[in-house]
Amino acid sequence: MTKTKNVDLVALFKKEEKNKKYLLISSVVFLVASVLPWFSFGLGITISGWMGILFLANFAALAILLFWVVSNLGILLGGLEKTPKMVNKVLASFILGSVIIFIINSSFSFSAFGIGFYLGLISAGVAVFFAFELKIEDIKKKLDNLKKDKKNN
Repeated sequence: MTKTKNVDLVALFKKEEKNKKYLLISSVVFLVASVLPWFSFGLGITISGWMGILFLANFAALAILLFWVVSNLGILLGGLEKTPKMVNKVLASFILGSVIIFIINSSFSFSAFGIGFYLGLISAGVAVFFAFELKIEDIKKKLDNLKKDKKNN
């Protein structure tokens, strides 16, 4: 009889670094946003986030979550059990890019976009922000440096 090892994913999630936590949360929020209305026509007709390129963006959000689960369960996938940070960056960028392509390809007015679109856009931006491990303090310093350079010129 084989012994199974119990893994408490909630405890592992709590031990994760802040950027990884927010990346995982924003991936879940994007998946939730995908089932909400992204665009509303008159007469109660809506479109969800499971169409076109957004369909692939949902799989990218799911991949971020699955790579984390697999890495914490210790399942061997030929060296992929520890997700490199670059994979998270690519997947998060793909999600945000998909939302941007959705905006460009749709000739819809912003007043017709639904709650799913706005929630998806925000969560995709948050995913990219934390996948690239950006820090607000660093951004403020760079902006201050730009202001100083502008004053000096």
